[in-house]
Order: sequence, then C-alpha cells, then structure tokens
Amino acid sequence: MSWCQADSGDHPGPDHRRRYPKGTRIPTESEMVETWEVARTTARRAIALLRDEGLVDTVPQRGTYVR
Repeated sequence: MSWCQADSGDHPGPDHRRRYPKGTRIPTESEMVETWEVARTTARRAIALLRDEGLVDTVPQRGTYVR
C-alpha cells in the first residue's frame, strides 16, 4: 500500500511499522509525487492525515518521521 492511499480513507494499518520503523523519515512530498505520480496536494494531504492521526511528526527543514 502506498502512502498516497491514505488520502482515499485507507490507513497504513499495523504493517506500516515494518516498512517505516519508529524514527524513520518517510518520503517527502516531492518524493511521493515522483514515486507514485500523485499531485503535490494529494501528498500534502496524506502527510497531514498521518500527522493528525498521531502516526508521524514533522520537523521543519528536517522531514517527517514515524512516531
């Protein structure tokens, strides 16, 4: 499952920690756009959803990391 699917109401589920263990930086918006060919707005909303659900923390100028 790609991170962009979070935008459609799907959730990464419990398996997200296997791919992205705690403390791991997730792909940037730009990386998501390039990898999954989604709009930047979609990538931004997916990250915001993950952040709102408490799954990630965003550190300005550093990236977004799994909690």
